[in-house]
Amino acid sequence: MMQFWNRIRNLACILVLAWSTLAQASTLDNLDGVATYPDGRASIQNLYADYLQLIDQGWSLDVVYDSRPDGPDQALPIIALRSPRQGPATWIISGIHGEEPAGPNAIAGSIAELAALGSLQPVVLLPLCNPQGYLRNWRYLNLAVYSESVDGMSVGDSSHLLPDPDRPGKARAGVASSPEAEALGRYILNQAASYPPRISIDLHEDNLLEKGYVYSQGEAGAGDELALAARQVLNDNGIPLERNGKTRFDELIVDGIIGPVIDSSVDELMSSAQVVVEGKVQPGPAARTVLVFETPAKNTALDQRIAAHQGLIQKLVQVISASAADRPRARDLGIPFDGTPGKLNAITDVAGVEVGHATIIRGEGALQVGVGPVRTGVTAVFPLGKASMSGVAAGIAVFNGDGEMTGSHFVEEFGELHGPISITNTLSVGAVHSAVIEWNRQNVTLEDELYARGLPMVAETWDGFLNDIYGQHVRQADVFRALEAASGGPVAEGNVGGGTGMRAFHFAGGIGSASRVLETEFGNFKLGVLVQANFGVRSELLIAGAPVGREITNLLPEDKTPIRPEGNSIVVVIATDAPLIPTQLRRLARRATLGLGRVGSNGHSGSGDVFVAFSTGNPMTAYLGLEVNQLSMLPDMNPMFEAAVQATEEAIINAMVAATTLSGINGNTLYALPHERVREILRKYNRLQE
Repeated sequence: MMQFWNRIRNLACILVLAWSTLAQASTLDNLDGVATYPDGRASIQNLYADYLQLIDQGWSLDVVYDSRPDGPDQALPIIALRSPRQGPATWIISGIHGEEPAGPNAIAGSIAELAALGSLQPVVLLPLCNPQGYLRNWRYLNLAVYSESVDGMSVGDSSHLLPDPDRPGKARAGVASSPEAEALGRYILNQAASYPPRISIDLHEDNLLEKGYVYSQGEAGAGDELALAARQVLNDNGIPLERNGKTRFDELIVDGIIGPVIDSSVDELMSSAQVVVEGKVQPGPAARTVLVFETPAKNTALDQRIAAHQGLIQKLVQVISASAADRPRARDLGIPFDGTPGKLNAITDVAGVEVGHATIIRGEGALQVGVGPVRTGVTAVFPLGKASMSGVAAGIAVFNGDGEMTGSHFVEEFGELHGPISITNTLSVGAVHSAVIEWNRQNVTLEDELYARGLPMVAETWDGFLNDIYGQHVRQADVFRALEAASGGPVAEGNVGGGTGMRAFHFAGGIGSASRVLETEFGNFKLGVLVQANFGVRSELLIAGAPVGREITNLLPEDKTPIRPEGNSIVVVIATDAPLIPTQLRRLARRATLGLGRVGSNGHSGSGDVFVAFSTGNPMTAYLGLEVNQLSMLPDMNPMFEAAVQATEEAIINAMVAATTLSGINGNTLYALPHERVREILRKYNRLQE
């Protein structure tokens, strides 16, 4: 154990470790010497083994405090893990009090959810802040014997950093109450520069409580929407709720929520706009949402409490996923487009269509093939949803053929598409293809449909400017994650999923979507488009007809790679519920080319511009089935053609508007499209819709 943690300390306690290295560290077995405790909580070594799986997702490991309570051979470090992205972050804190095991155990059981959360936004995780207390089942470390008294100093005590309201410019305490509290406070303030807290969640419980409640320390107080959601999580998991009254610390509870309190806790620190460091007042973390999730341990089983804490983590992922899908879109900037969009203005406006992403971001610095940095992922589109056992009528078109779309020959020959359309990077097509086959084998219950899915559709664009593309980092688990995540509703856009490392017109690009609603004499229909945009040069870019690319001559890619392929491609998926037969869908797919033209593309020689269109209005049974497929055919295609052109144009611009600045291998950087400058340019050319 000593050798392992000395190695961490000798590297300034900041390491990114491979899981394989950790797995070989047999000294982990001696952290606390047991598999589980009498109350069912996991051992510390098992908790840490689970936490450190996040390193496989590119998270960084920090040792906040290297505690050795029983001599140099036993290390009980306080650790933290940071997701690869920096910026406004979600912080998750747990295990402040040692006799509160539900939070640390819930985090250990939520690694997949936390990895997903870290792919959406920056995250800092402090999963077990009091490992000594966890080992002893003690609340406080500075007591000679165990006590449930409120007297004692928490690892999270922040009185040495928080301003004293009665002494301007002074902290409430001259020194930290313990080395652990000093280290934890210092770590939070240091990391807040790169990961400024936007949301802070502290997972707590109390042995003396019979009912639970939620603290809301942020600026919205008891009205914080996430606090209300946390209260609902308690209800949903059968946790008795203390509706009204006071805590044993004399804090007022109103309908299950406690508003901001002055308690010198780490949570007050996270919400504080000012701190006092070495006698100087400076800006504090100032998180807008700060929650303490308090479950009652007196009469509630541990597994039920763990489930409640896991439920809160899942709710957090849902909320942040929704906010990621709710990034500004092109119309929000006043960019005008022709046509009427659907409710979501996305491909999922077509009933049945489901979209899922798996985003893989890990590592930074110099390229090491097979190691990273990794900036890639997978996007999956199910024409009729994951549960469907039917195919759809489909057609393929190619504008420029320097690209791959597996399964296209089958669609061309039979006019039908079975299973999902997956989009990834060029050199991961094989891995995704194999993974989709295995997912189908595990999930498709009809033999004929499974056979029909033997040639999956996988399309690609090149992300080698940011991504260690030759490392082929997309794995089966990533593909399964995208497939399982597929759902209707808003579509996350920009540098997510298969679009993570992509660029468009020398800005950050990726996934974009749009839709149109059509009213025809034959009925009302919807058409939706999803693109993975990785094409175009800056001088060509047109937005609403304005020469944006010629106007913005800076913010060009920072290219620190001596030799690399250019990579110019776009994948366009068109969905409609209008009844179209395969030949009509082939014609419809060709119209995506005109959408590319509207944003300025000239169709470069090295570009792979491949398009697929399908109709949910003409579902198809497996071609070896015994049923006759009854197809309908819309006679007038002109409204469909117009909608496809319009939605393709808008989907491309949506991808660029949503994408954020991202760096990758060797520090290569793609900059986000500058929203305000785009508005200024459109105003200059009288194209801005204000």
